[in-house]
Amino acid sequence: MGFRSLHRNLKIRMVDSFLSMILGNMLFPFMTIYFAQQFGGKTAGVLLMLNVALGVVANFCGGYLADRYGRRTLMLVGESIRFTAFLGMMVANSPWFTSPLLTFVTFTITGLCWGLSGPAMDAMMVDVSTPENRKLVYSVQYWSVNFSLMIGGVVGGFFFQSYRFELFVAVCAAQMISLLLLVFFIEETHRGTHAQTQQKQKQGAVREMLGNYKLVFADRRFMVYVLASLLMMSVEFMNNSYTGVRLADEFGTQHLLGLPIDGVKMFGMLGSENSLFVVLLTAFVSVWIKKRREQPLLILGVLLYAVGYAMQAWSNQPLLLFLCMGVAVCGELIWVPIKQSLMADLAPEENRSAYMAVNGLVFRGASILGSLAVTIGAFLPSWTMAILFLLSGLAALNLLLRVLNNRTATRRVQSPITTQSQTKEGIA
Repeated sequence: MGFRSLHRNLKIRMVDSFLSMILGNMLFPFMTIYFAQQFGGKTAGVLLMLNVALGVVANFCGGYLADRYGRRTLMLVGESIRFTAFLGMMVANSPWFTSPLLTFVTFTITGLCWGLSGPAMDAMMVDVSTPENRKLVYSVQYWSVNFSLMIGGVVGGFFFQSYRFELFVAVCAAQMISLLLLVFFIEETHRGTHAQTQQKQKQGAVREMLGNYKLVFADRRFMVYVLASLLMMSVEFMNNSYTGVRLADEFGTQHLLGLPIDGVKMFGMLGSENSLFVVLLTAFVSVWIKKRREQPLLILGVLLYAVGYAMQAWSNQPLLLFLCMGVAVCGELIWVPIKQSLMADLAPEENRSAYMAVNGLVFRGASILGSLAVTIGAFLPSWTMAILFLLSGLAALNLLLRVLNNRTATRRVQSPITTQSQTKEGIA
């Protein structure tokens, strides 16, 4: 099953998101530097924390509204406002007018809009995908994210300071194309539940939203999955935070192929290797795992991932660090499609966007744990942190296996019932 066989919504969104992410990654990773230069480090930190907090609120609202009013409807609202905010950012960084304050306000609005429309986009991908093609869909999405990070980061690093206005013009053009594709080609996949019952209409919107999320948090199997995802993602985030600091302090200056490298350069090279391996190996790994059993693959993938990052938390040998990063990336390419496909099976259609919104908190939680690892690492030796990385991965594996086995058992129970139902329909 190839790319051409996918639903039109999927193909349009995947190509559109890929182009938008490349342009976005030329700008947004460098906005922190911009705000620190304009407002000072302390003020910029507070402003960015406020931005994250508002994004969390928007994420929850977006999940509720997408289930109530429809995926495409909320995407249209969010993306339209986002396009307007991009125009404001472009104007605020033009040769004729410069305003850091307007840049921050419009930057915050783009984050709010992404929080509103993000759960709807994630839910739509699940709506129009099938259990048979979800591994392909999420593998392509994972490849797109990493490739856009690699290309966007390199181009942005060279052009952000001197050609910021031109980059904003390109992003505005891409956002306009994205909006036009959404208006004319994307189909609605969920009509919403806002008119289901008179009782719900009389119920307060905030109360109903809280009730929806109460159901999500009461779903024990899904919350086990969320906890497993948090532990899994925190391994990479802890590596990005702790290992970078550790290498800067411990690595010293070593020679690789006759060239002197310090810890900061070493860590940057490991990041480049990560993105490069994802770009080069995703297609191969996707084909390799396609017809193999999920449980052994999940075990293999998580073990490679956890061991690879755990060794990076401890070693100062360049060749071993490169090897360990390669091992970690291979493991990640194996388990990511399985985990994402599992998430799609756990989220019921009637409030799927709310499930996606709660799952979106994993990224922010992992960011916090990654920052916390730097503080903990200041008091513990590197081999202890390596064990912590490994234990986090093993705990996540245990939880994911429980969810996977539970899903398999549920399918076995449902299968005879479905077969009997189909037989009766055939007789009728």
